[in-house]
Amino acid sequence: MTEEKRVALVTGGSRGIGFAVARRLGADGFSVAISARNADGVASAIARLQADVPSGRFAGMQADARSESDQKALIE
Repeated sequence: MTEEKRVALVTGGSRGIGFAVARRLGADGFSVAISARNADGVASAIARLQADVPSGRFAGMQADARSESDQKALIE
């Protein structure tokens, strides 16, 4: 039997509702990738997420969800 891998991408995940969603998904066992327009915000959010959910798997990328090229980069 193959174990299901749960992965989520949260745009705007460096603060506010996006951050809360990313934290909850990480706590629920998802591997979580976040994106935000500010690279420093992404780095800070990843550090906070890892501190809040030590067992979580988090990654981040600077990207603007309004940009088609950034959208493609996020998926790749």
